[in-house]
Amino acid sequence: MVRQRIIVNKILKGLPLKVCRTRVHFPFLNVLVFLGGLFKKKNKELHIRRFENSFKEYSRTANAIAVSSGKIALYLCLKALNFKKGTEIILTAYTVSEVADIIVLCGLKPVFIDIDPDTGNMDDSLIESRINSRTRALLMTHMYGNPCDVDKITELCQRHGIVLIEDAAQALGAEYKGRKAGTFGKVGYFSFGFLKNLNTLGGGMIISNDDLLAERIRQENSRFSGASTVKLMRRLVLVYALNIFTNPIFFTVCVYPLLRLFPENKRRSLHQVFAGKKLKAVDLEKLKYRFSYLQAGLGLRQICRIESQNEKRIRNADLYNEAFKFPIAPKIFFQREGCRNIYLNYVIRVKKRDILAEKLFAKGIDIGQGLIGSCPELERYMEFAAECPQSRALQEENLYLPVDPFLSPLEVIKIAEAVRQECADL
Repeated sequence: MVRQRIIVNKILKGLPLKVCRTRVHFPFLNVLVFLGGLFKKKNKELHIRRFENSFKEYSRTANAIAVSSGKIALYLCLKALNFKKGTEIILTAYTVSEVADIIVLCGLKPVFIDIDPDTGNMDDSLIESRINSRTRALLMTHMYGNPCDVDKITELCQRHGIVLIEDAAQALGAEYKGRKAGTFGKVGYFSFGFLKNLNTLGGGMIISNDDLLAERIRQENSRFSGASTVKLMRRLVLVYALNIFTNPIFFTVCVYPLLRLFPENKRRSLHQVFAGKKLKAVDLEKLKYRFSYLQAGLGLRQICRIESQNEKRIRNADLYNEAFKFPIAPKIFFQREGCRNIYLNYVIRVKKRDILAEKLFAKGIDIGQGLIGSCPELERYMEFAAECPQSRALQEENLYLPVDPFLSPLEVIKIAEAVRQECADL
């Protein structure tokens, strides 16, 4: 990869490659795997079982159920747990808004907990004060792939008789004391969206060591209709287009010059392309379809490479961490001792976020804010009002730096140096 880029630079007469805010890597071989699956006439369900079994082996759990998305995974978990209407579910205030939407659509009440500014995860010191007789579950989210303090949260849940559900949608491959994220709760789930480290054109996985709970989830999932091949084909076209647009060469020659034509405020809103809207009951119904054998083929091809890809992300993140130890540097998150953060996203915190992003864009580094926000700030959650100042601050200060495994160490060092230089001038 590095050698190819050196050759391309020479072809472009020394023009340095620009850096896209995120790389959607979906090689053409993935397309061939998907298209080849269209001609399969037998053992389609066996393909899904093989993917589930591979995931069980990877996560070292008893049960794995492939589902259509991370959102429907949470829905199936809550439905299988059969909570009474009005039951309170504790979760982090800083999360994808559809998570709270699903809790509400299930007739449950979200109870938001502010974040720990040092980790980005739920501040576990605030949890106990929000527990009451109506509390039945806690949703533990490993933000950006950084594991929570699992021991403390697990002990708290056991002491109060609360079900622990694990949101590992951003943490495939993350570990806490040598054990995979997603395996600590009564049930855990993952997401395989376009921007995740395992991309099956959407999809997700639920894991559990509780056989009875897993069977209830499997039975409910089996009642859904089959996935639409036409819709999957559309996603295939979209994700492969993103693969081309975010390719360093194409981005440098075509996309970056076009972005320069956009007003600054329009460029800042690019992240909204992937942002989720309010999830309504009718939207939830549309998500009720099964995981496809075509997606399973993509999952089988990628899961054997997940560890090597995560290691490269960690390598790049470690370079950023080293560069940002100095006083004049952006604020970064820390991982607890004994944890393995897989850095699905590398997030820094900067007061003058928009100014820094614009200065870096002028240097050929396209960065932006993320899709996650502070749920209590949204109008639709006013009835569940909670004072979460740290979550609100992170929403206003977050910037995502490129950390994908296809960046070379030299590129990461150059990005880090540019960030440090510009932070010194803010």
